[in-house]
Amino acid sequence: MDKHCDGCEQKDRCTEVYEKLGHSEGPNVASKAVAAFIVPVAAFVAAVLIAQPFLKNKIENAKLMVLTELAIGLAAAAVVVFIVRRLTRKDSSGHIQCPEKEKHLNGNTCQSDFSGRGTPAGR
Repeated sequence: MDKHCDGCEQKDRCTEVYEKLGHSEGPNVASKAVAAFIVPVAAFVAAVLIAQPFLKNKIENAKLMVLTELAIGLAAAAVVVFIVRRLTRKDSSGHIQCPEKEKHLNGNTCQSDFSGRGTPAGR
């Protein structure tokens, strides 16, 4: 234990909770983070880079060129976000599916076996 836990009455219980969380078989968050942040940014950059050569000969005003590139990039990112959201698995009732070892408390909350508290589904 470090200095922060010395005066705590629940320092032994705290370690147990972190051990259980470390061994939990919850969904992988890394893929969701990539889908949520990196993929839309990559789509934005790719769309702007692809559009630049085509727009260079057509638009001479630099400010209008930047605004057009911005609009194209934002549109591409929005389309990617829409597609990623549509690919999110949902069950027949339209609710996000919980991992195998969790059960639905309601449409948007899953409950795991190791805690009595619910966690937002799909997160």
